[in-house]
Amino acid sequence: MKHLYTFLALFFLANFSATAQCGEQQVITLANQSQVDAFATRFPGCTQFAGALLVTGNNITNLNGLMAYTKFGQLGVFNCPLLTNLQGLENVTSVGNLSFSNNAMLTNITALSNLTEITQGLAVEYGILTDLHGLEGVTAIGGSLILKGNGLISVRGLDNVTSIGSYFEMSNSTSISDLTAFQNLRSIGLYVNFSNMTALASLSGLDNVTFTADRPINISNCPNLTMCSVLGVCRFFATGGSGTIRDNGVGCSTIQEIENRCTTMATEQFEEKQAIIYPNPAADYVMIHYDGDLSSATISIKDLTDKEVFQSHFDQDFKVNVQAFNAGIYIVRINTQSKTSQYKFLKM
Repeated sequence: MKHLYTFLALFFLANFSATAQCGEQQVITLANQSQVDAFATRFPGCTQFAGALLVTGNNITNLNGLMAYTKFGQLGVFNCPLLTNLQGLENVTSVGNLSFSNNAMLTNITALSNLTEITQGLAVEYGILTDLHGLEGVTAIGGSLILKGNGLISVRGLDNVTSIGSYFEMSNSTSISDLTAFQNLRSIGLYVNFSNMTALASLSGLDNVTFTADRPINISNCPNLTMCSVLGVCRFFATGGSGTIRDNGVGCSTIQEIENRCTTMATEQFEEKQAIIYPNPAADYVMIHYDGDLSSATISIKDLTDKEVFQSHFDQDFKVNVQAFNAGIYIVRINTQSKTSQYKFLKM
């Protein structure tokens, strides 16, 4: 536990803000409930604490003593076995580094619903939080995103994050199975490292990411991960990206497997072509011309998770607006009285 405290202290000290606010260049530890309750009296009239505040204590049950604060340079909550929620942080709108670790009863962080800014990094490690609801107001993480250990079942709460400024690391989880909450994520500044994620089955959710060209994607020891060929990853490796891919499920066990699947998904057809789909790839719309039987014809479009995104009656020449579709591969099914025909197109 001493090593954890040292790590957090160094983590915070390395990322101080240079603003002239109370607590600047200070690391303060609140080790019990009395110290939390009395914190505001140490800095009368202060609402923005520019230093690092570490909350850790066996008898801490609430953070009401922090109610006056709207901003923290760094905020770490760890080793608080009686803390079940973050009551007291309702007014926080901005934080530099935000970290939660080893809180045995912390299940709810919705008190952070007014938080809109994480400028330096977010770390959630080894707790029992099942999701990150409460962080929906955050659209960018200025530094790294670190998710470690069991507890999290879903990364819901990060749905609106569009960028991660530094690296993205997930490890040692048996419960996170998908990343679909990251569908709005567009960029990751440094490397990606996923390891020992035994329930992770798909990288769907990273479809729209533009990965940094000279930074690696490392994915290892994810035995159920078989779907790595999402558009963002396909683009990365197709343009010379590198990394370490090993000991995952079939389809994701080597870079070559991922590249092969990317190529197959972009070119394969299910049957002799009776439909023409253009433009393909598409950005704004697709036109579908079909020469087969049109008796009681309908059309449906699904993504690779089998989620239906469009359905309609169908005519021989049909236009579909795809601007709102997420980037990726889509399956077009044309259903008539006599058969179902299937085709693919790529949404850029």
